[in-house]
Amino acid sequence: MSVFDEYAKHYDLFYRDKDYRAEAEYVSRIIRRNSPAGRRMLELGCGTGKYVQAFVEQGYAVAGVDRSPAMISEAEKRFDALKVPAEIARFSVGDIRDYRDGMRYDAVVSLFHVMSYQTTTEDLMATFRTARAHLDAGGLFLFDCWYGPGVLGDPPKNPVRTAESGTLVATRRTTSTLLPDRNLVNVHFDIELRDKGTGALATLTEDHGMRYLFAPEIEEMAGSSGMRVISAYRWLSEEPPVADSWYAFFVLGAA
Repeated sequence: MSVFDEYAKHYDLFYRDKDYRAEAEYVSRIIRRNSPAGRRMLELGCGTGKYVQAFVEQGYAVAGVDRSPAMISEAEKRFDALKVPAEIARFSVGDIRDYRDGMRYDAVVSLFHVMSYQTTTEDLMATFRTARAHLDAGGLFLFDCWYGPGVLGDPPKNPVRTAESGTLVATRRTTSTLLPDRNLVNVHFDIELRDKGTGALATLTEDHGMRYLFAPEIEEMAGSSGMRVISAYRWLSEEPPVADSWYAFFVLGAA
């Protein structure tokens, strides 16, 4: 079972304040600059479909893939309720390292640090090849990631986040361990779910390995998979990443 299968039930609760629309508008602006006519999109690691919904609102037809059946189930419920036709938004369960649907897209996107969940170089290369396999020459692969200089310069903290919905109170405590010999951070979550009415308490724990990346390795992996780096930015900025940037956004073009 995917690490996200249990987490999927409460994922959107923890991130309900995240501005998916603003982030999709940012990504769309960069896509239009490089591919003005592009409207067909594949999202690798689509989760519960929040970005897909925002991109559909931007005028894209989007295919979303995620390895978690629970996440895909939540996405499908969302779009069934919205009555969006399958030719505009569709979802598949699949591993982005080897997913192939035989289609070509104008843009492949992978957001909210999905690429940093590819913790080995082999996993990263496989995902780069997946992106390239779904692009014609000139197509775009756009992704954000944890950026190595920022992570090393400002090591991760251990926040506590609480969110409420109806009778549920969810509390997530984070313990992060930096593993610099592997370019990884192990992020451990202790999650408590409390029913405000009955006081019933449930707990679960999860570990998420996060790979932080550097520009030279991205350039090398892009070249090895038939792409090139067009530009790199600080996330939600149009300025290049700097030493204190925790999150970077890369735009690759298919050769």
